[in-house]
Amino acid sequence: MRSKRSSHQGISLRLFFTVPVLLLFILTVGLVSLISYLNGQQAASHYGQKLADQISLRVNSHMHYLLEVPKTVLDSTLQSINSGILDLGSEQDLARFMTVQIRSAPYLTYVSVGFANGRYLAVNRDVGDGKLTLISSINQQDLVRVRYTLREVGLPGAILEQGIPYDVRTRTWFQYAVQQGKPSWYPIYKYQAYDGLGVGLAGPTYDQQGKLQAVIAADMSLRHLELYLQAQPVEGDGMIFITDQQGHLIASSIQAPLVSKRGAVFTQLMASQSENLLLQQAAAALNGLQQSKGQQQFELDEQHYLLNFSEFNDPQGLKLRIAVVLPQQQLMSFVDENSLQALWLILLALIVGALLIFVLSRKLVQPIEALHRRADLLASGDRTDVELFQTPVYELNGLIQSFDLMATKLSDAFLQLEYKVEQGTASLDRLSLVVSRTSNGVIVTNPVGLIEWVNPAYERLSGYKTSYLQTKAITDVLAAQKADALVIERIHQAIHQSVGFSEELLCYNASGQGCWLSLECDAVFSEQGQLTGFVLICLDISSKKKSESAEKDSQDRTLRQRSTLAQLVVDEAVANGDSLAFAKHLVRSTSSALLCNRVSVWMLSEQGDEMFCLALHQSDGEQQLGQLLLRKSDYPQYFSAIASRGWICANDAVKDPLTREFAGLYLKPLGISSMLDAGIIIAGKVVGVLCLEHIGPQRQWHSDEEAFVSASAAVMAQTLSVAQRKDAEQISKEYAQHTQTILNNVVDGIITIDENGRIASMNPAAQTVFRCKAEDFLGHYATRLLPSVLRQNQDSEQAYLPTPGVKPLLGCNRELDGLRADGSIFAMEMALSVIRRQGRLIYICTLRDISDRKRVERLKNEFVSTVSHELRTPLTSITGALGLLNAGVMGEMQEKATHLISIAYKNCQRLTLLINDLLDTEKIAAGKMRFDLEVELVLPLIQQALDANKIMAQERHIQLSIKTTVADARIRVDAKRFIQVLSNFLSNAIKFSPVAATVLIELSQTAQMLRIAVIDQGPGIPEKFRDRIFQRFAQADASDTRQTGGTGLGLAISKELVHGMNGRIGFESVEGQGATFYCCFALVMD
Repeated sequence: MRSKRSSHQGISLRLFFTVPVLLLFILTVGLVSLISYLNGQQAASHYGQKLADQISLRVNSHMHYLLEVPKTVLDSTLQSINSGILDLGSEQDLARFMTVQIRSAPYLTYVSVGFANGRYLAVNRDVGDGKLTLISSINQQDLVRVRYTLREVGLPGAILEQGIPYDVRTRTWFQYAVQQGKPSWYPIYKYQAYDGLGVGLAGPTYDQQGKLQAVIAADMSLRHLELYLQAQPVEGDGMIFITDQQGHLIASSIQAPLVSKRGAVFTQLMASQSENLLLQQAAAALNGLQQSKGQQQFELDEQHYLLNFSEFNDPQGLKLRIAVVLPQQQLMSFVDENSLQALWLILLALIVGALLIFVLSRKLVQPIEALHRRADLLASGDRTDVELFQTPVYELNGLIQSFDLMATKLSDAFLQLEYKVEQGTASLDRLSLVVSRTSNGVIVTNPVGLIEWVNPAYERLSGYKTSYLQTKAITDVLAAQKADALVIERIHQAIHQSVGFSEELLCYNASGQGCWLSLECDAVFSEQGQLTGFVLICLDISSKKKSESAEKDSQDRTLRQRSTLAQLVVDEAVANGDSLAFAKHLVRSTSSALLCNRVSVWMLSEQGDEMFCLALHQSDGEQQLGQLLLRKSDYPQYFSAIASRGWICANDAVKDPLTREFAGLYLKPLGISSMLDAGIIIAGKVVGVLCLEHIGPQRQWHSDEEAFVSASAAVMAQTLSVAQRKDAEQISKEYAQHTQTILNNVVDGIITIDENGRIASMNPAAQTVFRCKAEDFLGHYATRLLPSVLRQNQDSEQAYLPTPGVKPLLGCNRELDGLRADGSIFAMEMALSVIRRQGRLIYICTLRDISDRKRVERLKNEFVSTVSHELRTPLTSITGALGLLNAGVMGEMQEKATHLISIAYKNCQRLTLLINDLLDTEKIAAGKMRFDLEVELVLPLIQQALDANKIMAQERHIQLSIKTTVADARIRVDAKRFIQVLSNFLSNAIKFSPVAATVLIELSQTAQMLRIAVIDQGPGIPEKFRDRIFQRFAQADASDTRQTGGTGLGLAISKELVHGMNGRIGFESVEGQGATFYCCFALVMD
């Protein structure tokens, strides 16, 4: 019987399981609560910092926007003066230009010019009511400034104020600009008639000799900046304020005073002296900080605040500091509220977790306790046949079954052990036979390492017999063969410690030949655990070591190449396109990576007939550049191979057909035996060569070396490509700057539109025309520039502007209405053209505001119409009375009186014709001209026109004749208007033909059209006048001394009449050889 085991000591399994888990759960919940609270505080603080940064960025951006207005005005004014567009000597031009500038920039208060002689001219916008006035001392004595009202056209009106002498040369803004010599911001100042502050930008302009002409200045009120700050949302009692470098308050979001008054003197107020305590404390904290950007915390009345500050630095010299103050208490309030809620949730989770742990521990521990009680019963008695019942736990069922199998397997194990001992003895005999015949060397030693036996294989490896090796220490045998002393020492230590070892050792046999051996030694112990000796297996691994050495060399070479290639790829010269610097680096690195004596880079000429050395590196340190040159005529085979194949691998360069051309003059004198050349290829064309030359015995180029050289040549090609691209980008950038400068200064508005009808860009002139900023329209449809009536009724075949699926009418000037950003409609003249860029259509819209021209034309037309109608009635009476007198109805008169009446009668008739022309012009412009089209014979109508102009021809002794091959031609016209057209042709021909000349009317038929032409023998039409010949009031000689009369309306009216009768009109002329005017109408067939 086995003795009964003592009672168990320790704590219960349930307690051991429950307490640590519960403590771990409590610790986890506590840490999560603490981390959550700390993260909430950090998040709130981070939110405050980010909010302050965003406010600072918005204020900074708005300041850039405000200050860009005076910059733009000053730049455009200086450019206009320097380019000669604006004349400093013309007060009217300057006043008009400055009026346009200040009207287009609502933030400006002054646009002024101070001349080198002390004179002053400025346009001022009143900060209160926005009215514009003109201030000038140009025409005054003693430099007295006078303020005038400003007319619409920019000219002075009535005098508003007689000022005091004002010499601009003594003013700070003038002196500051002259001192700086370039556009610069002058110090912030207070307005005399307004409590606000202002700032201005002034720049000098010089003549061609470098002499000062004037200083141009543009001022703006900082009130706009203060209003913007007040509109910004700031948490709680936070604020935003801006100071200059000296700490003066410039603007704030709390309407704090900016100036202080002492007596009659106003001075800028320091921010640290403000009446607002928070602003005062924040400014004091800001004054103690030297860095340009950062954040600072401070305390006021036990409240913590976050101060975020940044520096605004304009290139023209204006430096300000932007400060944002946020209260931290309000940012942390929501963190405390959320933390309280989280605490209750954590407490609830702790209670639920404790209950869950208790239930789980009970379920898990009960089966284990039952198994424990049954195991004690089984282990304390001899009853091995006690049946253990099954439990619901899968793992415990496996443990119970293991108990049942344990006794049975133990007896079976002893039986198997006896059998294995018998088998082991037989195996040992067989093993001895195998060891004696194996090819691996085997050494058996006693416990102290003395050799007892070696097999024949080791005798062959070492060259020593067994009789010589017996009783010798194994370490002495190995050391006697010049083996590695460290390895021998490790073997000695292993034997001394009675442990096996595993080593690789270079040994030398009795004849001195080296041989790598793998030594695997095991210590042999008896059944009682005593060391009985060592068995050492010696395996010849010379072939393996040789292979490993070759592989290591290859790996080292590959590693060296990869490292070098990585350095080449990230070289700054590649990104910068510096081909010379990279070529120098390339030849040095390639020579070091491939252990090559000579490495060089050669560049081909554009024609491919010459090659010059860009960089050369020699192993002796000598470098040659610049003067090495190869010509295709000297080495045709090499040049052809490089151009066609881009690759030459010559292990025997002296005999290789592609390189043997260099043998006599180059290869043999320098001792070069092998060459490897890789083409530098850009866009499929070889532009250069990376050349490797080996000096000494012939070299077999490895495949990895060829790949490295090819990759290096590709990196060189990339460097050259970057250089070419940068050159192209620089040219493109300069061209784009040139084009943009032209667009920015052109008078006409230019708008680019993409193929979908969206606006891509607007030049400054277009922005002025539409009274908008470019960013307000960019990306919007261009039809937004048209009134809604034109957008809705846009004809797809003659569209004004492109829209999706609709192509506009191109290549002609069109007059239409435009829609400004403020909703006003104006008249404009527009022309549309198209180009293709990167496969996409780009429409170029050129436009001009013609509102003033339309207004003038309307006034002119109304005036002409009114005058014509008012003159026609009395002129008819006068003409009738003179006609009666000229006909002798009133009796005979004296010869002089009859002559005068005849002259008056003819002039009245001419005046009547002029009035009729003016009235016709008015009808045509108004679209009220009516045509009675009938089928008419042409010849009778031509005869009537000849009869009407016969008297005029007789006065100049000019013969009128008709030439025709079409006798009975018929056309559909208004007979009266057709005769009017022919009369205009004939009267012009008679007026411009020399005396006693012939005017010919020629009729001809071409392609169902009848052509009526009037041919004269006059001086012809000048080339420069031909584009305007059919325009109203157009005359080739418009001077007061012209020889022929006329108003210039005849041809313009004729063109409209011919078009109204569905005909065509034109002319042909050679200057000095007469002119031919013709009209064409469709023939009417019977």
